Amino acid sequence: MKHFEITIIWLRDSQGLFPHALFGGDTDASTDGWVSFTARSRQEVVVASLTPTEWNSGESGIQSALARVNANLGRNDLVPIRLLSVGERASAKGVSFAQFRPAKPSPPLYSALCEGESAAQVRSESLEEFEGNGGKFTLSAA
Repeated sequence: MKHFEITIIWLRDSQGLFPHALFGGDTDASTDGWVSFTARSRQEVVVASLTPTEWNSGESGIQSALARVNANLGRNDLVPIRLLSVGERASAKGVSFAQFRPAKPSPPLYSALCEGESAAQVRSESLEEFEGNGGKFTLSAA
């Protein structure tokens, strides 16, 4: 099994807050082949390893993994959360470095549990904090 860290980010859409698992590691290779799904019905994230076929199939592979994980767990409430956009900083043209440096980029936007909406991150916590606060983490076997 690959070694990486999982951070739980809390996102907000029109229906409220929901968790999503982000993977982090020393290199991208340490998180390759893993996917996170969020439960619609409760504060739960499910992490699964993609099969080689799923990994090589792009978006349809994620949907295949979702169907497989839902079937393995006997449920149908999981949703893949997507990164929709990454914030950009304002142009530095004509601005001193001292003025540019503290400027914060706009926050990234993610897909939401509500179809067609986007969600913004409102906070983050460690996996241990998430579980300690009543969240459920499930690791689904391939």
